[in-house]
Amino acid sequence: MARQLKLRFGRPEEADQVVEWLRANPNNDFDPDISSYPTLQVFCAYSDDGPEAYIPTHNVKVLESTALKPGIELGVAAQALRDFTKAAELMASSQNIRELYFLCRDEALIAMAENHGYEVMEFKVLRMKLK
Repeated sequence: MARQLKLRFGRPEEADQVVEWLRANPNNDFDPDISSYPTLQVFCAYSDDGPEAYIPTHNVKVLESTALKPGIELGVAAQALRDFTKAAELMASSQNIRELYFLCRDEALIAMAENHGYEVMEFKVLRMKLK
């Protein structure tokens, strides 16, 4: 039977261990840029034997569910996306957030987003709705 772990925030003296463990796991898509993010916090799951796992967490701004007018011209849609991105950048800047996420399945919008600095992620994004 699995033992119950306890949780706490990572400690400054554990930073090297956190980075070592992140780099040792090739399937976690570790982005070293997060180490400079102002909202970065690290959670630590630990047992009586010490740390068992860490996970970095930071705030992001999410642009979701684009509502385009039916029949909108492609150029107008591109301008709207550009303006929405500027607004989100302004909001993120005021909240010390360093990443924007744009959730989208429309290939034309994805192409536009890539032209505005977004990158297509190679991994799945999971969501948990909280009450």
